[in-house]
Amino acid sequence: SLNKTTESHNQQAIERIRRVFEKNFVELNSVYQQALKEDANLEQGVVHFKLIIDEKGTVASCMVASSTLNNPELEAKFVEIVKKFNFGEATEEWKGTYPVYFDNTQ
Repeated sequence: SLNKTTESHNQQAIERIRRVFEKNFVELNSVYQQALKEDANLEQGVVHFKLIIDEKGTVASCMVASSTLNNPELEAKFVEIVKKFNFGEATEEWKGTYPVYFDNTQ
């Protein structure tokens, strides 16, 4: 059925997005760790990025859909970093949210 192919296609897309976020997590986390040095009360938690990734793999749009960090300045820095990610070519654009977890115990 058509729905099934869309589902597996989306699964591949999610997988691709996950790989790119994992590969680039070091950069996001170093910004987070830096913020942690400046603010010991910084929450740990999750940032949901709302993304549109075009067929070329470039980020057409990125914003924070929700965040438990309560730090708009830090979240803005994350957005700037994510906007530079390249997700590789695909047959169609991808729209969705992707969660990234930050841990203040490291």
